[in-house]
Amino acid sequence: MLSDRKKVILKAIVDEYVQSATPVGSRSITDRLNLGLSPATIRNEMADLEAMGYLASPHASAGRVPTHAGYRIYVNELMNANYHLSALETQEYDSALRLRIQELDRLFGDAGRLLSQLTRYAALTVVPHFDSELLRRIEIISCDVCSYIIVVVTVSGIVRNKLCRTRAIIPQEDVTVLINALNTHLSGLAPASITLAHMAGVEDAVTEQSRELYAAVMTFLKEVAQSTASTDVRLGGASNLLSFPEYRDVEKAKLILDFLSSPGDSSWLSVPAADSDVAVSIGTENLPEPLRDTSILVAGFPISGNRKGFVGIVGPTRMDYERMTARLRYFAEGLGNLLKDVMLDPDSDQDTGRT
Repeated sequence: MLSDRKKVILKAIVDEYVQSATPVGSRSITDRLNLGLSPATIRNEMADLEAMGYLASPHASAGRVPTHAGYRIYVNELMNANYHLSALETQEYDSALRLRIQELDRLFGDAGRLLSQLTRYAALTVVPHFDSELLRRIEIISCDVCSYIIVVVTVSGIVRNKLCRTRAIIPQEDVTVLINALNTHLSGLAPASITLAHMAGVEDAVTEQSRELYAAVMTFLKEVAQSTASTDVRLGGASNLLSFPEYRDVEKAKLILDFLSSPGDSSWLSVPAADSDVAVSIGTENLPEPLRDTSILVAGFPISGNRKGFVGIVGPTRMDYERMTARLRYFAEGLGNLLKDVMLDPDSDQDTGRT
């Protein structure tokens, strides 16, 4: 059992050694602590800590360094558990965190823009319906005082997030209880299918302090369900179409771009039957009237499990099909490989931090 004085001295030694990486002497601790103790008294205390296994004397040095046991007692009992990051640190970490959990959404948008640059055609990116996705996990990450990031992860690994702020500090134990209740009662449901009965199960675990955060989570789930009610079809590089003589007729080009840019059902889009295939729709093989003078090439890429996304290019029927098919197939394969490094694996628990 360490006395309070020994704890203060051990903490000071660990703190200084972490900063300096050199053995800590008694005079340094005397100056640091200003406890009114002589260097001789500090030396005696340090000798006792060494005998107890918390400090060690490297080589012939007069100073001491913490042992593994010293670090353990420091972590368990002595360090400041309520340490707050500086404003600069929180800004840096908030930015990095938001970037990481938005990577997947950004990746799909960036993929279309990149594909259009590489092929000189307009590019399509098609990702699965989120409203038909089931919730895999909901996380609430504290990123600053009264600031939280709500993270929604689906069974296919699609991630949506939102930063919210509360008026008062919420105890971490209340946040943890809320997270557990949300996942107990809402995991496996589609956001649009959450009922009052489901919410009642969560509300039993909501404390007075966490009520505002709970309301923010439910509002976000409602926004997710409403904002993703249509197929997520993204068009990149639309202006590339205007460079082809076939689309110098502005009205003709406008009809095509309006159709491809409007949200709605993507059932008209022909998709490949096999992973390595590229589906090619030429001219009148495209059922929508605005696309009857275009060719569309589409390749698939795995998202996770049995879920797939698709990328494609749109241009005139006067297209170098051989080259464009090879380029699109290669691009889709590369995109699928990239996703393995970015997205969450639904068959593991690595996104939850639990085992």
